Amino acid sequence: MDSNTLSYSLELVSGNGLTLNCEQKAALQTSLMILKRNYRFSRVLFWGKILGIKDDYFIAQGVTEDEMKDKKSLYSLNCMDWHLLPPPTESLLAEVSAMARGRFVGDPSFEYERTETRMQGEGDEAVKEEVTIKVTEEKRLAATVFSIDRDVSVVPRGAFIRTVHGKVQVNRSFQARISQRVRTTFRLLNP
Repeated sequence: MDSNTLSYSLELVSGNGLTLNCEQKAALQTSLMILKRNYRFSRVLFWGKILGIKDDYFIAQGVTEDEMKDKKSLYSLNCMDWHLLPPPTESLLAEVSAMARGRFVGDPSFEYERTETRMQGEGDEAVKEEVTIKVTEEKRLAATVFSIDRDVSVVPRGAFIRTVHGKVQVNRSFQARISQRVRTTFRLLNP
């Protein structure tokens, strides 16, 4: 949801019962504008809310002139104070998928631990060694947001254009038709 039309967009998706209260809506409208100015984003999108046991995470994404590159994800626990999520790497995605199970706690510094037994050395000198692997919830959150984005980023044909400089931007003359079919959509992925 674009931060410019946040209140209208939130009304459209409120039918499922999971909504934001008035305080959260007001805080988001203000803080997303400040976020756009401070980070010099061309657009800020409210990505959504991830429910946690203690606290919930509010996710926003900022994009620069190129919609495909330099997309940054941020999270907040109170809709006012925003923190950058670390960029996900393949090793981080593998660690998180092997370790984290269940609901989010709602504490970015919470550590998920797993102990693995590895063989150190070769032959008769091989020794079993226990290694404890830790991943913070902040890294798990970054991996989750990246995975969801990668799996479900679908846009209608013609919604974005590539400029002569190679940048992908929103097509301002695009008008979506309700009758568009699934075959006229594309996945929005980095090449």
